[in-house]
Amino acid sequence: MRMVHETIKQYKEDYKNERYQFFNEVFAREGEAGDKDEEYTLEPEDVLADVESEVIAKEMTVLLAQDDHRKKVILGNWINGNDNTSDIARLLAQTIGGNVEAHRKYIQRFRKECRDKLATAI
Repeated sequence: MRMVHETIKQYKEDYKNERYQFFNEVFAREGEAGDKDEEYTLEPEDVLADVESEVIAKEMTVLLAQDDHRKKVILGNWINGNDNTSDIARLLAQTIGGNVEAHRKYIQRFRKECRDKLATAI
């Protein structure tokens, strides 16, 4: 039992957090003393603010994909920021089979088709 208490004591000493800062120190501007009477407003990040653009992106994906699994995979990668045609072509070849080069050419044609559809919609 003594060993357990020693281990707990050692853990507390190793991992206790005594590094702290007051908010007025954090928000004090360079060159200013940081007035203690000054009030600061802290606003949390609004994670729901970008929901509308996500919904629009999903709706556009459904419209452009037209129930085609290959198109959904391509659009999903584009939405996630992967616009590397070769990577997407390799992914398609691994998941649904086929030739990587054929998928790459299909992605290029599909990209042009999407641009044309979006250009007429705007």
